Formats: sequence, C-alpha cells, structure tokens
Amino acid sequence: MFWQLETLERGYNLAANVLSLLRGNLAEDKDARETSMRRADETNAALLASVADMSDKLDGAVHSIVAQVTQKMEHDQLEKLGALFKTVKLAMELGQDAMLASAMTDISVQTEYAKSRLAEGKRDWLGPWMMSEALRIAALRTLVSGEKANAIISREALAFRTQILDYSRHSLLETFEKAPWLKIAQFVQGENEDLLALVTGEEVAANERAEVDVAFTGYSGRVHSIDVGVGASVEVGDCLLQYKGTAMTYLVSATVAGVISQIMVEVGDKLEPGAIIMKIVPR
Repeated sequence: MFWQLETLERGYNLAANVLSLLRGNLAEDKDARETSMRRADETNAALLASVADMSDKLDGAVHSIVAQVTQKMEHDQLEKLGALFKTVKLAMELGQDAMLASAMTDISVQTEYAKSRLAEGKRDWLGPWMMSEALRIAALRTLVSGEKANAIISREALAFRTQILDYSRHSLLETFEKAPWLKIAQFVQGENEDLLALVTGEEVAANERAEVDVAFTGYSGRVHSIDVGVGASVEVGDCLLQYKGTAMTYLVSATVAGVISQIMVEVGDKLEPGAIIMKIVPR
C-alpha cells in the first residue's frame, strides 16, 4: 500500500512539473526564441532534478512492492521503469540525444503497460503511468525543437492532461462534495496545474485515513492472549495476538506497519477464518 501511495503522489507531482515546464515553453512566440534558448539550461536542470527524484523514489518502491504484489511481472515492469529514469537522467546529464532517443521506445512500452493495468481496474498503476508518460513527454521535449515539434508536444500535453482527468475521475467525482469545475477547466486549457495538487492532497488524505482490516486466516481456535493495545505502534511481523488451536498455540502477526486503531476480539473468543480481529491505520 505504501509504494502505491508514494508513487501516486510522486506521479502527480512529476506530471505537474513537466506540464508546467511545457506550458512555459510552448506559450512563447517567435520573438521570444532567444530568451527561450537562454532559459533552456534552467528548464532542463529543473526537469533533471525531477527525474533524479523519481529515480530514487522508484528504487524504494521496487524493494517494498516485493512483499505486497505477488505477480512477478508487475514487479519487473516497475523495476524497468526505475531503470529508465536512471537512463534518462544520465542521457540528459551527458547531453546524449542518441541515448535519450533509444530510451524513448522503452518508455513508451512502460507507458502502455501501465495503461493496460489501469484498464484492468488496477488503480495502483496510476502513479507509475503518470511517471512514465511524463518522462516520455519530457524526453520528447528535450529531443525536438521548432514550431512543428512544439505543435506535436502541445497535442501530447493536452492528451496527457485529458487522460489524467479520466483516470482521476474517482477522486474528482467521489472525494469532493462538489467537483472543482473551474480548476478542471483551467487544467485542460493548460493555464496551471493546481488541480493536480488538489487531487494529490485528497488521495493522500484518503489513504492516510483508511484503516486496514486484520483478518484471521488460520484454522478455528480461541484467543489465548492479545499482545498489543489500541494506539500501539507495530511493524510488519510483530505479534498481534496468540490463539490456541487443537494442538498448540499460534501467532497472528502484523502484515502492515502502523498504529492499532481497533481491537475486535477478547481473550477467550472463538476465532473463525475470515473474522476481522483488529484494524490498523497504516503509516
């Protein structure tokens, strides 16, 4: 859950950074080309900083996802995305357009993979999709120039904005009592990226408020001891309670780190498979 939340937040942030940079570049007229060239280094430095930050965050995501996602293919794809961020970062630092162009194909593959997972209803891939699509558009902006290229990038940026809204409609229409239509319109028109900060904050807050149910997955038994209390901080693997089966005493351990918010059983209670025994607010 934690890699999902962090990549989602970072995905929104990277999308906002890239779209903001594009908005500043593409709004310039012909008379401002010389000024644009002088600002190119500053723009690329800001973009490079965002890419480097995403690379570090994806490194952490790769390690944490192993324990939470059972499908190795998805882990491998996330790992490839992290490697691509490193490649793009190096190419931009060295000014190697050929290396950057070569990475574009792989970036596109990662983007399509993430979109396929989203089409399956896996919202966990919203963050990685925004990262890969933002990276693709950022690399494209670095590689090409000229009025025709700017028109293409503008088209790609508009499509990116529209797709973000499509994938974020869950938050926009279900989280907010009233949809922020003005911010939506400004976002689509390319006037600012304030909507992304708004959606990110709501997504993070909703995830932070969500409690995780701790379900009993063993065979039937009776609670022998409860080893934590409400408000206790636990780590993955910490013992929550012990129960007696037919032959011996077993442990129930925490599968997420967080704070115990509710305890649903008492010593002596009979446990059946699937029963909710505790609730944890993850951190």
